[in-house]
Amino acid sequence: MPNPGDATFTKLRQCSYGVLTIYESMEEYVCHGNKAAYEALVQELVDNFSGHTASHLHERFPSHFNVAAAPNSFSTYNNIDVSKYSHDLTPFPLSTLINTQLHEHFLRTHNRLAIVHPIEPQSAIFRTKSEALAQEIAQCPTGPFAGICPPGSPQCGHCKPATVGNYRSLANLPKNCFVFTTLPHPYSVIVEKQRSLSVDPRTVREAKRDEWVELVSDGLLERRAGGYQRAQVLKGIVSSTHNGVWQIWEEFSTASLPWNLGFEIGNHKWSEVEDKTRAMDELLAAAQQQVLSHASDKARDIVELWHLGWTELWYFVRAAQRGAENSI
Repeated sequence: MPNPGDATFTKLRQCSYGVLTIYESMEEYVCHGNKAAYEALVQELVDNFSGHTASHLHERFPSHFNVAAAPNSFSTYNNIDVSKYSHDLTPFPLSTLINTQLHEHFLRTHNRLAIVHPIEPQSAIFRTKSEALAQEIAQCPTGPFAGICPPGSPQCGHCKPATVGNYRSLANLPKNCFVFTTLPHPYSVIVEKQRSLSVDPRTVREAKRDEWVELVSDGLLERRAGGYQRAQVLKGIVSSTHNGVWQIWEEFSTASLPWNLGFEIGNHKWSEVEDKTRAMDELLAAAQQQVLSHASDKARDIVELWHLGWTELWYFVRAAQRGAENSI
């Protein structure tokens, strides 16, 4: 149940492991370390095998373990703690209780969900998926376990739905908000504006260069900063963001959301929006296929050459998104 600024969870999310570490009063429920630390412990077990397994590993080989203070953000579920609940948990799996409590903790931590969408309102189709997803997450979970505090947090407070808002620039985001940023390819945006898959080079050159990148980073850099410089700053934000989700519009997915949010979501109403988008706008669906195609496409290539910073950021976000999904 991490809170904002929790250094322990930040390191865990970054897989920043060192020596084998366990926590006071938690025995060996949680143990983490790097590959070398585990290999050294295994070698110690092999070299000093006695067949005696009654004691804990950290008691037998204390030199291999760092015992840290128990973090406030951990909740341990055991038979004793679970039996204290007034609700009968028998008909339900424990995972349902834990997921409900994680969702409610998320909403207590992030009372605002921000949709980052810098381009003009008539291009709202590029934010509809994020909005539908955010609206679903913003609602307090329902069911038999709603409102039950997790072990170790008896005064967790009532769950309140989060507020969902739209923002054009990352510089204007409220404190402790969770961010949903859906980045469209510049070719998709031009097709939506012109209502044609054919792109006139002259029209492309008349468009503001790297518009999406410039607008979303407004206030973060000096106004004279170019698209390439802005893209590098945004790439750094994407790499270090733990309170948000960056995705490309053409490959919108919820596969990595449990990792980003810390809990599973249910109904996936955003998928209904996906189906409606395809049904209402076959032209954008065709543009989406052209953007994701590995084959060379003259119109797409012209647009990418004009919007170099925007394009570089798009490919970076796509790679990060796919990497996160493949690691799950």
